[in-house]
Amino acid sequence: MNSRYRFSQLLQSIVFGTLLSTVGFGDEFAALDGNQDGVLSGKELGGLKILDADGDGELQRSEFVAAIRSQKKRSSTSPQTLFKDRDTNEDGRLSGKEKVGLEKYDANSDGRITEDEWRSGFTSADPELQGKTLKEIEKIAAVRFKELDVTEDGRLTGNEASGVKSFDQNGDGRVLQEELAVGMLLSISEEGDSEASPSPNGSVAEIVADIVAAMNDPDKVDLAYSHMHDKMKEVTDPFLLKYVCTYASKTHKNFQLSKANIKEVKLESGALDVSAKLKCGKGDLTLSVTLLKGQVVALALDSPEMNEIDQALFNDLQDEDLQLEFCRAYQPKIRQALDFILNGDDGKALALVHPSVIEQIGEIPFINLFARVRSQINKVDKFELEAFSRDEGQPGVYTYTVTFLATDGKEAIRFSGVLQRDGLHSTLTGYTVERALDIAPPAPVMDDDVQPPPAPAPVMDDEVAPPPAPVVDDDSLPQPAPVVNDDDDVPLPPAPAPNVDDGWHKTVSIRDGVQFEMPEEAKRVLLNTDKRKSIQYTLASSQRRMTFTLDISATETDLTSEHEVFFDTFKNALLNDSGRELLKEDREPQAQFPNQLLLMKNPDGSFMALRTIIAGKNIYRGTWLGKSIDEETRVPAQRFLESIVMIDAGGAPRTGSLPATELPPPPTGTTPAPVVDPIPNE
Repeated sequence: MNSRYRFSQLLQSIVFGTLLSTVGFGDEFAALDGNQDGVLSGKELGGLKILDADGDGELQRSEFVAAIRSQKKRSSTSPQTLFKDRDTNEDGRLSGKEKVGLEKYDANSDGRITEDEWRSGFTSADPELQGKTLKEIEKIAAVRFKELDVTEDGRLTGNEASGVKSFDQNGDGRVLQEELAVGMLLSISEEGDSEASPSPNGSVAEIVADIVAAMNDPDKVDLAYSHMHDKMKEVTDPFLLKYVCTYASKTHKNFQLSKANIKEVKLESGALDVSAKLKCGKGDLTLSVTLLKGQVVALALDSPEMNEIDQALFNDLQDEDLQLEFCRAYQPKIRQALDFILNGDDGKALALVHPSVIEQIGEIPFINLFARVRSQINKVDKFELEAFSRDEGQPGVYTYTVTFLATDGKEAIRFSGVLQRDGLHSTLTGYTVERALDIAPPAPVMDDDVQPPPAPAPVMDDEVAPPPAPVVDDDSLPQPAPVVNDDDDVPLPPAPAPNVDDGWHKTVSIRDGVQFEMPEEAKRVLLNTDKRKSIQYTLASSQRRMTFTLDISATETDLTSEHEVFFDTFKNALLNDSGRELLKEDREPQAQFPNQLLLMKNPDGSFMALRTIIAGKNIYRGTWLGKSIDEETRVPAQRFLESIVMIDAGGAPRTGSLPATELPPPPTGTTPAPVVDPIPNE
C-alpha cells in the first residue's frame, strides 16, 4: 500500500467491466429513456414535447426517428442558398450585422465570412454538441439563441434565422429557443440501423467464428479487430485485445463453436445482441457481442477464469518481454501527451486523461505539472524507454507506470504516464515528471589531433560575490488520481494534492516532532483538563466552511504493537450512540507509524475526516470538519491530512524508528508553548 494516506480513497471508487467494452453511437433516445420502457414520458419528455406528433404525452422511438429524418431533410438545404439569404448587400461576404451569431464560421478571424468559410463551417460536424445530454445542449442553445436574437423578441426570424431555419420544427417560419435545442439534438442523433446483419465483412456466424478463432490462436487477433466499428477501435488497444485472447486460450483451452449455440436478439435501436455458449477445456464460456450495422460495438467474455483478468495481467507483467510489449504499445500515447504539453496545448494533454480524474481533482494539479515540464525542457530530441513499474495500491487495484527519458541535448527529464486497464484499453490516469540530474548530454566528438581550447577563467570582482548556484527542485509531483466510476466500491490509487502557491502555511514544530500544512496559520494552544492533556493546532475557516485541527497527546505506554486494538476502540467510541455514520475506514498497519483514516457523516449532515498516527507513546490526530464533500472542501481536507509528517530534531522527516527518549514530553500546565514559525510554500 502507498505509504501516504489519501483522503480521496474514502470518496472514490472504480469498476472495470471484465473484458467488456461498449461504445455509444448517438443513441440519444436510449440515453433519454431513463426507465428503459421504450417511450419517453413525464420528465423524460422534457423539451421534446414538440416532437410528440399524436399529442398522447409520450414520444415513441418511431416518432423520434421520424423527427431525425425530417431534421436531416430540412438540413439538406444548400449552404450557398443560405449564404445568399444572409448576404443582404450581395458583396460576397458576411460582415457587420450579416455575421452576427455566426462568428464561429470566421476561420481566419478577419472579421468577414467568405462563402468558402461558410460552406466549410456549415457542413462540418458541430464538435461542441458531441456526447452532450439534452440538458447540456439546451444550455448551449440558450447561449447561441441569445447571440442570434438581435431584436431580442424571443424568436429568430428573417436574417436572424439564416443557418438555423432547419430547426423550425413546426414550420411556422420562426425558430424558438426550445426548437433550436431540439434541432441541435436531432442533428447529432442516429436513426439506428434496422438491418444489423449481414455484416460488411460476413454473416453473424462468420463474425463470431473469427472472434473464436482469435481466442484459440492469439496470432489471429486481427480477425476479431477487423470486425470492430471504428468507434469500438478507438477504445480497443490491440495489445490488450491480444492479451485477452492469449489469457482466454491459456485458461480455457480449445474453444469449440456450434452454430446451434448462437442466439440473436434484435434491439429497438436496430442493434443485434449475439451470445454464444462455447465448449472448452474448462466447461463453458459465454461470448457476448453487440453488432450495429454489422460491426462489433460491444464484446464480453464471461467465465470464472475471465473474472481474474486484472490480477492475471498484473502477474504476467513480471515478464520482461511482456513489459516491453506493454511499454511500446503505450509509448505513442505518452509521447503525444508530452508533445502537447511542450507545445502549450494543455487542453489536449488534459483530454488524454480520463475525464473523471479531472472531475475528481480539478485541472490545477495538471496545469502546474505542465508548467513544470516546460520549465525543465524545451523540446524532445530523444524519447527513450527507461523504466516500467506496476503497483497494487490496494487489493485488486492495479496501475502501471511507464517512464521515458526525454532529452533536448542540454536538459533531460523523466516523464511518466500512469495507466489503468479500462475494458479493452488502458486509460491514462495522470502524469509525473522529474528532472534527470544524473543524465548529462554526450560530449561532442573531437579530432584526436585537435585539443579543445581551455575554457576562459571567469572574471571576478573581489568586492562582488559570485551569484549562488540555482536551486533545483527535483522532487516529482504527487501521483495522479485514478479513473473513477461510482458503480463499484473498489478503492482507487491515490489522488494528488494540488501543488500551488496559494498561501498555505507549513508549520514545523521540532518540540512536537511534527510538520503539517493548513490553509492559514494555525494557533497552538495547550489544553489541560482533569481528563486529558494535549497540544492543539487549530484553524477555523468560516470562509472555507471548514475546521482543521491537529491534536498531539501522550500515553504512558508504547501503543505501536497494540495499534489495532487502539484503532478499534477509538472508532467504536466515536460511533456508539453518537448518531454518526461510518462512510469508510482505511488503515496502514505496516507503516513506520501505524495510521488509521476515518470518514464519517455527523447527525447534522456535516462530515468529519480523521487521520490518527501512532508514534510510540504519542498520538497525532488530524481532524477535518466540513459542511459538505465537494471539490472545494475535499482538496483542502486531503492536503491537510496528507501533510502530517513526523520529523526529527533537524526538522527532516523521520526515516528510522522513534526512540522513546526523543518523544516530545507529555504536555503539562506549566510547559510554555514554543515559538513555531510558519514556512510558506517555496
